[in-house]
Amino acid sequence: MSFTVISYCTEDFAFFADHLESDCEMFGYPFHCRKLQHRFQNVIHAFDYKIGFIQDAIQTFGTVLWLDVECRIIRDVPPTWSAPLITDYRIGSQHGLSSGVLMLGEEQLPWLKVWKKYAGKYPKYPDDFILDFLMHNLAWPIKTIEMSFYDQASDAVVSRGEWSRPETIIAHPSTNRWPDPSRYRRAFGGRRAIKSDRSRQRKHIFYRNYSGDFDEVDDIMRQAQGPVEMNEWVFDGLCGVYSPLAYWPKMADNYFSKPRSLEASARAFFTRPKGGGYRDKVIKRMKLDKNDRIKS
Repeated sequence: MSFTVISYCTEDFAFFADHLESDCEMFGYPFHCRKLQHRFQNVIHAFDYKIGFIQDAIQTFGTVLWLDVECRIIRDVPPTWSAPLITDYRIGSQHGLSSGVLMLGEEQLPWLKVWKKYAGKYPKYPDDFILDFLMHNLAWPIKTIEMSFYDQASDAVVSRGEWSRPETIIAHPSTNRWPDPSRYRRAFGGRRAIKSDRSRQRKHIFYRNYSGDFDEVDDIMRQAQGPVEMNEWVFDGLCGVYSPLAYWPKMADNYFSKPRSLEASARAFFTRPKGGGYRDKVIKRMKLDKNDRIKS
């Protein structure tokens, strides 16, 4: 199937767009990226902007593969991928949809209209929450592909980090959250999710994303030597700070903040609160308008 890879970015994410464009050139995929000159008031507004952008792109290009601008294409998109398609992730017995990797075509334009409507109805919640709600309540048929968090041994075709395996098609890192992790944590977890300081939140970003050997990093950070660059990160054992290469040295942070191991970070992520997570609670609050309900 022919498709155009699409994305958009604000000025502070433009360097991610350059990387994605180079991937598309390497694999021979048409690429369209809208570079915006303004910043969004909050991340929910940025998420919601995507819906109308995809609508416009489908009307111009036909079938599109939306990728969040921080994504990287690791291997050829297989011919089995066709619209409609979305990533699916599992956390214990729970699972949800993630629209960071999303293939849609002209037949899905009516979906986008409804998605945009409910994003307006529920402006405090991420577009993923809205789409998850609609998919389950309107029985839209869609193919899912697996996305993996933390598990670098997983054979999932989408990695939610910088690592890749022979099965990986798309790497979807979250290092873009490094400058201001709280605004993403608040969007996906509600105001009560902001319990830890920025250094601690960034340490979780490190463990979720870094593609190298964590023990090797620990060894380097125990040594009194200057900055060492490895796997697109910089580690300075002399000063006890580190950051993704893109944010070094301006946003270097305390490496010795908790959590202090991949296992501790993953355990915190996969331990779901009693009574269900924020996403589940939000989706249960959502209601379909009468005219959108499936008639039996």
